[in-house]
Amino acid sequence: MSEIQRYLAEIGARGGRKSRRTLNPETARQMVRVREARRAFRRFRVLCFWSYDPAYRVTAEDIPWVAEQLMRQGNLEAFRVGSRLLPRRVHSARVVALRSPEASEPPRPASIPERLALLASLSTQTWLFSGRALPISVRAQMPVTFHPLREPRADTSPQ
Repeated sequence: MSEIQRYLAEIGARGGRKSRRTLNPETARQMVRVREARRAFRRFRVLCFWSYDPAYRVTAEDIPWVAEQLMRQGNLEAFRVGSRLLPRRVHSARVVALRSPEASEPPRPASIPERLALLASLSTQTWLFSGRALPISVRAQMPVTFHPLREPRADTSPQ
């Protein structure tokens, strides 16, 4: 080995040792999630993010928002990408076969907004699966009536 090759090998080995950084697993997972959220923002921009600046830089704080927009505004593929962006513990619903062992497990608790988002997504998927156009109607024209279970309290009425 020539003297030049030996010198280059020595400084190369030293530089590799110095430039290596150690990441804890949580930081590495967060970096991957940010990268995936940015990729999803670009990929589904026309479908889900058309009203936002195309040059917007997605950060770690934006991941739940990106996932929500994908799951609420997008198609089935966008919904799947959005659900992968969320940590496992955030998921409030799952789809399992009726006769599977998982179907007998108790349901996971979910907040009202999470349940409504799931219902909206499932309704949209059902309409799309039927091959029919999504119905467009305003609340006043919907064939649904609202009957409160109790009268509203006086202290919670709008001012």
